[in-house]
Amino acid sequence: MARILLVEDDQWTIDSLSKVLIEKGKHEVETAFDAKQALKKIAERANFDLLITDIYMKHSGIELISELRNQQKHIPTIAISGGSVIGGNTVLLDVVGMIGADITLTRPVKAEQLIESVSKLLNI
Repeated sequence: MARILLVEDDQWTIDSLSKVLIEKGKHEVETAFDAKQALKKIAERANFDLLITDIYMKHSGIELISELRNQQKHIPTIAISGGSVIGGNTVLLDVVGMIGADITLTRPVKAEQLIESVSKLLNI
């Protein structure tokens, strides 16, 4: 069981992704609604095994990933976005991968795809 920080500004998405991570993955999930709140939680409890973050939100996932890398904190990271796909082009997710996301996923994310990505990063 891993301790996962899920950063997302949409409550429905938080609920659905948390349910998958808890029920299918048997993981512990803590949530934050934006990068600022996530950075505060990471500073207070620096023992998250994995970070899953949306890209498009107030205080974006890009800011979060960049700040963690600037602080030289490496938490395995999955970046998720649907807003970055324009005509099949995933340029923004490619950029997020270059700044430090270990895995990038486009929406809609299937439960199996999420669990597989989490397992891959956690080596389980």
